[in-house]
Amino acid sequence: MPDADELEAARRAAALALEELSRHDAPSPAAPPRAGLPALVRHCIGFLPYLDAGDPGLATRCRCRLLDSLRVVLSRGPSPSLLPAIEVFAENLVFDVKLRTSFSNFDRAAPEGSRVFTVAPRCGGELHTILELACSHFISSLEDEGGFRAFLSALLWSGNEPQGSPQIGFQQALALTYRTRLFSLPEVVQAHLLLLASRCISGPDLGSHLLAFEDSMHRYLSYLPALGVFNRTTSVKSPLSCLAQKRPFACCIKEVTDQKLKNQVDGLVSFCQAHFGDNLPISESDIFDSSDRLIEENQHMLHEKFRQEATTVVRRILSKVLHCAKQKTVYVRRRSSRVIASREGGADIGIGEPSESQC
Repeated sequence: MPDADELEAARRAAALALEELSRHDAPSPAAPPRAGLPALVRHCIGFLPYLDAGDPGLATRCRCRLLDSLRVVLSRGPSPSLLPAIEVFAENLVFDVKLRTSFSNFDRAAPEGSRVFTVAPRCGGELHTILELACSHFISSLEDEGGFRAFLSALLWSGNEPQGSPQIGFQQALALTYRTRLFSLPEVVQAHLLLLASRCISGPDLGSHLLAFEDSMHRYLSYLPALGVFNRTTSVKSPLSCLAQKRPFACCIKEVTDQKLKNQVDGLVSFCQAHFGDNLPISESDIFDSSDRLIEENQHMLHEKFRQEATTVVRRILSKVLHCAKQKTVYVRRRSSRVIASREGGADIGIGEPSESQC
């Protein structure tokens, strides 16, 4: 419980911050957010614990005002300039249950045409707020061909496109991937969130690198039983069966966001077909051969005692992944298209939702 002086200081600072938020909302809807908005939002959210303890009414007004600012940000339309503010909101919503709940409740009471989020009782835990921001972040990142090129260069490790430093922290970015994994997001959006998390650990923080590696290993190990690597009995339930139990995300985001997402993925596929065409490996054997060479060239990284067995397992997994990749479908209503494959070797990068098969 803050003392009287701390509470009064928090009240005054919150009042000034809320007034400043109103000035940030003043420009026309077409204008990008002002540069100081992310820091201001973070500043306002920092006051909430003090206000909750000493002035709940002001805390409620502050949360409502923050939601209004988010509404203005997302109403400006797709633009890379929106990313810093979206990242700050996502960073706080992903861990702060009270903020998520209040945003959802306030928004539900707003007129239908001005709502930030969809009314999504099936999503549970107000996670539809996080899904909306994750999809909006992806859409704004890939606004044009420059965004497509930067995204693909990052996936293929083939370029050093300047993207700036994310406003979201690594722990929060990693949590964002955890939460959205509960839904059948298009794989290309999942890849985008993983790239966002990877950009947050570009510094010398060894602990963050190890945490990212641990997360990758958990994902990797969850697939091994289904691939038969450990020769487990058939009575063991395949971890991949959880794909069929994922909740559909389309009912948890606004219809306009869903349509923008489809158009953006459609544009990405068209861009790849127009600009890469013959440079992409088009057959499974092409991809397997280049990946197999990569495995051979890096055997020295493995202990000699386990090198042969480990190489066999990796090749086996690669074969299974390639088989699964062929089952994926493009996430567009109007047509299907082939997956985007890596030029540098490795598995196809599927753009679509998980198929109904065990892949």
